[in-house]
Amino acid sequence: MVEKQYDDLISQKTTIITQKVKVASEAKKHDVYNGIYNVGPGVSSMGKGDIYAGQAAHITGYAKTSRAEFFCDLRLEAKRLAG
Repeated sequence: MVEKQYDDLISQKTTIITQKVKVASEAKKHDVYNGIYNVGPGVSSMGKGDIYAGQAAHITGYAKTSRAEFFCDLRLEAKRLAG
């Protein structure tokens, strides 16, 4: 059995960004995860971003891994969606 290879978490910080989620045609290209993608077990997709299209999002976290950059701690209308 091949062991899963995870990305290295390079940095993580608090940020404050409020903006609308992109239109559905653009947001559907992006997954929403319950944590920082591919840095360890237990993180899974919650669906595509198009289900949140046009809604105001409050983002309080940012993370950079060895392969990508992510906004995390996403909240819509005071409900936490993603870790």
